[in-house]
Amino acid sequence: MQVSFVIPVYNQLAHTQACLASLREHLPADLTHEIILVDDGSDAETQTFLAGLSAPHRVITLPGNHGFARATNAGATVASGQWLCLLNNDVELTAGTIEAMLAVRDAHPDAGIIGNIQLTTATGEVDHAGIEFRDGGYPRHIRGELTALQAEGEIVPALAVTAACCLVDRAWFVAMDGLDPCYRNGFEDVDLCLRARENGWGIYVATRSVVKHAVSTSQGRGDHEFRNAQTFLDRWGPRTAALEVAQRRDAARRYRTRRARETAGQPAPQSVQAARLAALAAAEQQERLTRTPVTVWVDLLRMEPGGANGGIKPLVYAMLRELATLQWNPQRYVLLARAPLHDELRRLELTAPLALQGPDGWTLHEDGRTTPTSPTALARSHLPEVLYCPFGTSALARPDLPSVALLVDALHRDLPAALPIEEVNFREENFKRVIGSATWLQTLALHGIERLHHHWGVPPSRCFHTYAPVQRRLRVPDPLPPPPDGLPERDYFFYPANFWAHKNHEVLLTAYRLYRQRVGADTAWQLVLTGFPDARQQTLREMSTALGLTDCVHFAGHLPDDAFAGLWRRAGALVFPSLHEGFGIPLLEAFENGLPVLASDASVLPEVGGDACHWFDASHPSAVAEALTTVAADPALRVRLIAAGTARLSRFSLHYEASRLNHFLHAAARGLVP
Repeated sequence: MQVSFVIPVYNQLAHTQACLASLREHLPADLTHEIILVDDGSDAETQTFLAGLSAPHRVITLPGNHGFARATNAGATVASGQWLCLLNNDVELTAGTIEAMLAVRDAHPDAGIIGNIQLTTATGEVDHAGIEFRDGGYPRHIRGELTALQAEGEIVPALAVTAACCLVDRAWFVAMDGLDPCYRNGFEDVDLCLRARENGWGIYVATRSVVKHAVSTSQGRGDHEFRNAQTFLDRWGPRTAALEVAQRRDAARRYRTRRARETAGQPAPQSVQAARLAALAAAEQQERLTRTPVTVWVDLLRMEPGGANGGIKPLVYAMLRELATLQWNPQRYVLLARAPLHDELRRLELTAPLALQGPDGWTLHEDGRTTPTSPTALARSHLPEVLYCPFGTSALARPDLPSVALLVDALHRDLPAALPIEEVNFREENFKRVIGSATWLQTLALHGIERLHHHWGVPPSRCFHTYAPVQRRLRVPDPLPPPPDGLPERDYFFYPANFWAHKNHEVLLTAYRLYRQRVGADTAWQLVLTGFPDARQQTLREMSTALGLTDCVHFAGHLPDDAFAGLWRRAGALVFPSLHEGFGIPLLEAFENGLPVLASDASVLPEVGGDACHWFDASHPSAVAEALTTVAADPALRVRLIAAGTARLSRFSLHYEASRLNHFLHAAARGLVP
């Protein structure tokens, strides 16, 4: 299917019939499509009508009335088209509606949401030609004369559009959970557009696409207006207020540019003509600048060879590879790292210049050439326009260089006992420095944004999150290599984590001993632990020996990728008792490898795992032991968890997360509001 029309229906039968009649009349004959009607608790008359529809119509019936967002999401979940056409049942298409909207994607590959011009059915006046922000960031429909609006061009960029009739990229819509049901019949479409902007999508209005809309006739349309507005402004207010200022500035710049072009050749005193030409040159330079790739310095100086950095390293490497493939707003990257990281970075096969810091100074690796250099010379040859700091703080930061900084977690505030006091103080100073200087703050989940606001009062509008969907980073060899010596062949609990205090290995070992006592040594699954070998690993080995677990708890160390992938495929379940995470990559790796997941219900993990995990309280060994016992003994539960994990993976896309990071890097460099 190319286009899936999704039409929520709550009574208003006459409108629904007119909407479907307009689809029959005006859809192109060669358009592959389906029409999904979602009955959101309608009356008997409407239900009877819907029951009589045949292909290409599909009808989904919801138990009760759930509102526009939930009904639309339900339809999108079963849709199969490349595009969703979100359509109110009180909208009627006219000739060329869909063709003009589909033409936008051909002209703009970054198009993610495409709206159109909507006329009020009763009067024929324009009710919508896009959405702007007024009065401190409040969304308002753009209106005006149809001919004047169309004179601006066939395709016009927009900050947002209404979902009464719009095309949306289906894969992105489903991955981002669609419309937010915290809104009830209002503001959910503007919220969607702002999220699309943050993912780097373009939003456009196809001005030759015109529909008729019986505005606000849906039952309950304005019943939740105040609460919706409050929710929207709490979430987006500072950002939309900044967009309001930016749109006024851009409108003034476009006017000045137009006037400069109109008057550039007209007779005038020399000084006036010079001013006109200077204004025109400045405008043209600004337009060229917006089309020029941004040069991004990526500070990897705190990255260590091997596995000492934990999950942040595979995340950064995966992001760099994906960023290099993006087709719109491409950037130029320069990687700055220490010399021992050279071989790892070379294996990434990135085309970015690589500057390595060694004991004898800096060396620039570019186009197969190796050149001694210095930070000053590097800045001259590859002038940075934005600095990306995946380890938070950076010695390369300076006041005149925009920066985007990743703050992985707030461990030192949320769980300070897990760190030495020196590390707590070090992290606190770094956080304060980064919060005070970075242009944008990146976290790995919405939970991270909430913790920045909770502990340091950081406005959420200064932050963005990118999940860490690097679950496909390991290439599973075929056939699987044999397990490392001494490790079990199949059906063991697997915990891949460095041996840091917050990873909670002590509770896991205690719980595992309780589990073995409950089910018996012959029945119990074994336990395999991987992680960077350090002094704390030795302490845990000694604890395992003291608990009598030497033969059934295996410390496998930091393994090569092939061996590590083999452990994933042979495991029976992932157990993840961590007390604090910035994200929790192993949950997604378990979903990818078809494993059931038992996990701590602490920190960010429920945001990542959702309904696909068997949750436990990781502070109590008895609760962990109960979870181990339940999952190992119940094959049907494992099957349900595996199916739920596979389904949950659709929410996590490396491409979309890299697009969001790319968007904020570009916005920081160009002084734009995301």
